[in-house]
Amino acid sequence: MKQAHSRGFSLVELMVGLTVGLFVLAGVGAVYVTTTRSSSETLVANRLNQEMRALLDVMDFDLRRAGFGVTDAASIAIHNNGACIVYLYEFAGAPRHSGFRLDRGQIEMKTGGTLADCTSGTWEAITDSSMITVSTLTFAAGNSECFDRITTAGINCDDLIAGVEARRIDITLNARLTSDAAVAMQANESIKVRNDRVM
Repeated sequence: MKQAHSRGFSLVELMVGLTVGLFVLAGVGAVYVTTTRSSSETLVANRLNQEMRALLDVMDFDLRRAGFGVTDAASIAIHNNGACIVYLYEFAGAPRHSGFRLDRGQIEMKTGGTLADCTSGTWEAITDSSMITVSTLTFAAGNSECFDRITTAGINCDDLIAGVEARRIDITLNARLTSDAAVAMQANESIKVRNDRVM
């Protein structure tokens, strides 16, 4: 009886197979590394976005109170070319002065003091400097709408003598991660103050 001769792979065939396998493995590894890096970048960008959103939510919540329960027509004041806002509202039956400003890369919130400036009262940081660094914080009241008692259309707020000013505060916030300066974002918020100014 004749034995069947089994033949294996030659050395050249094995080398070609190993080379093709290594190329496939390298391709899979490159895709894995790219996906992991992309996920990491998305994660840190989301962290910064979440921090900025939380800051804007705190400012939004508190700024909407401006003017509540007080008869002072000028219950909101913007100082330092828009870098600081102070405002007044009634809280638990007493007037409360509050505000926000940027100081050395941190956003600070004010308690006490007056509307006259951004130095009086107690200022406390509401951002964590080990997490984010804020480069710009600006406030503007330019989009407020004014209505007098005669016309139904809005008028220029500088011309308002008797009527209502529906106040709107625009906030611009630029920040970056402290650990990675390349991860930076800008956020804008427009807040409608609940308590219109009546004159």
